[in-house]
Amino acid sequence: MAFCMVEVNFAQDLKSAIKLSVSERYEEASDAYQKLLKAEPNNGDVYYYYGENMLKSYIADPYSSTLADACTNSKNIFLKGLQADSTNKLNAIGLGMVVLLEKNDTTAADYYFNKAESTFPKNKKKYTEKHILILVKLGTGQLLAKMPRYKKAIGYIERAKEVAPNNPDVFDALGDIYMSKNDASSAIQNYNRALRSEEHTSELQSRQYLVC
Repeated sequence: MAFCMVEVNFAQDLKSAIKLSVSERYEEASDAYQKLLKAEPNNGDVYYYYGENMLKSYIADPYSSTLADACTNSKNIFLKGLQADSTNKLNAIGLGMVVLLEKNDTTAADYYFNKAESTFPKNKKKYTEKHILILVKLGTGQLLAKMPRYKKAIGYIERAKEVAPNNPDVFDALGDIYMSKNDASSAIQNYNRALRSEEHTSELQSRQYLVC
């Protein structure tokens, strides 16, 4: 029971840190990720979200740093994430994102994106929540190219939606993609779908914690 509560608390803390980043409170999010890494220094997910937060911070305010510094710092975090947990390919996606943002080299970026895809089972019925998350991040990662790769981005998200039709992260990602395309109507439609799915998911998770 105690171990279960520790897992729940860590998951909740990570979720809170992610929410800080989504709310564009990047410095607070960065502090939260650093604290989480002290608690679990081998958690690849935390490294990914920490590096992603750094990239988002630069994109939101490019005058706060240089592109080179932002990419170097986030790249180092993603590399540490792979060193800590080589099986967690989220950080490979992070490296691909850095390449797109810094050099707009789609071939080099796809090298890292393909590493993440190589972990997928052939049978879609065997996809886990982590596979869905990887597809979502592969999708949104395409937006960092100088000419956003919308077709590729939507392709990844549609694969995720096929397997997880009620996952709020899937629809939130679609909303981001359509917003980047300046298709506000489609973006809002998907954001609303994400909110409805999130409410349902939160209810199910609360029941799971009670059982645990």
